[in-house]
Amino acid sequence: MSMKKRILLALLAVAPAFADVVVDGGWYGFCYDGSNSPITAGCQNAGAGVTGNPVTFTLTTPGVFRITDAFFAGDTFDVYSNGHLILQTPVVAAQPAPGITDPDLAFANPAYSRGSVALGPGSYQLQVFVRDSPFDSGAAYLSVISSAAAVPEPAAVSGLMAAAALAIGIGRRQRQRQ
Repeated sequence: MSMKKRILLALLAVAPAFADVVVDGGWYGFCYDGSNSPITAGCQNAGAGVTGNPVTFTLTTPGVFRITDAFFAGDTFDVYSNGHLILQTPVVAAQPAPGITDPDLAFANPAYSRGSVALGPGSYQLQVFVRDSPFDSGAAYLSVISSAAAVPEPAAVSGLMAAAALAIGIGRRQRQRQ
């Protein structure tokens, strides 16, 4: 880790924390001022809220931290937990288009740098830095999803099982007719 990032981490450790990111609460927007800068709150992106360093949240079950570039493609991010790098988003070609502002669409689009990391239950205080920003500033999104949110509801599972049983029964009946 560079000396500049170590100093920023030390300063941010004593900086006031923003409100916690709500697990399963949607995407949170953030701003940045170019390469090697920390993320800050203030951008009113189309997400659930805004956040900046440190990014704090608590998981009661395992979960996933996600981050995506948006708007202009080409920005990359480094995510640290307790001073240890836990995620680097991949380098992508810098381009002002397609100009996607919806975080779900940006996360699904390979033209944007994005990444995710699985996390266990616990309290987290992450630090996010922009590794590269070809447009010298920007905005992007992050979110935290618990494993409980990814599990289908029991009624949905029952419905799927009933549909599968029906399909098997229809298949058997058609084979018996042949």
